[in-house]
Amino acid sequence: MTIIQKEEPMTDTELKRRKAICEAAHVDEIDDVSDGFHTFRQLYYQRMMLFAAIVKQNKDKAWKSLRHEDGELCFGGGWFIVGIDTPEGSYTYHYENNYFSLFDCEELERGKHWDGHTEKDVTRLLSLSSAQPECEDAVSRFEVLRLIDYSSNDLNDSVDNWYFQGKVKELPSVTPKQPGWIPCDRELPKPNEEDGNGFYKAYLVQDGRWMDVARWDGKYWVAWGYSTVLLNVVAWCELPKPYREGGQDSDVQRDT
Repeated sequence: MTIIQKEEPMTDTELKRRKAICEAAHVDEIDDVSDGFHTFRQLYYQRMMLFAAIVKQNKDKAWKSLRHEDGELCFGGGWFIVGIDTPEGSYTYHYENNYFSLFDCEELERGKHWDGHTEKDVTRLLSLSSAQPECEDAVSRFEVLRLIDYSSNDLNDSVDNWYFQGKVKELPSVTPKQPGWIPCDRELPKPNEEDGNGFYKAYLVQDGRWMDVARWDGKYWVAWGYSTVLLNVVAWCELPKPYREGGQDSDVQRDT
């Protein structure tokens, strides 16, 4: 299994030089030459994995192809080229075809134009932005499912509804991770616990469908600000800290 990147067919002189290195190191393949800590094979494998990670994080800028820009198979076949377009120019590697699926990016019919970059231009990868794209306005997955559920009455539409409901449930979540829910039949908070500011401590509660903010008085969940008893509460959790511009959290402030 060859890991070392292949660039150009080697000349007889280069082949002889590699053979001499292998003989001096007492190995059969150049990949197995070691510096005493790692072999070429291990180092190139790690580099390949690191580049695959960079490609995965920059799918919109990365590409791969079994052919060079002239339409010829890479090195006559068995190899592919994978590249990423940075603000300072492109950067590419070649790997054997058995690693093709490792690189999660767009596959092109032909590789892009080689701009003359060499191994010294690996610093181009540092110009890739670490900023994440802005997220679109989030909507409630629950509300979308509810609208689909009530949007039709006949059987055919119901079948379509099942399909769309499944698609909605597959959508990735953009909701920040919240504290874990605690089932009420497993544990309850301390009754009428204070929050340290002279107020009763409030919690986020749900009945399996709706959520509300309430305090636990030892017998009932009482809705915050309304003194209304909430029935059928099945789980609760700590309130998340409120959003503050600039990403700074602060203690929850509550009204009396």
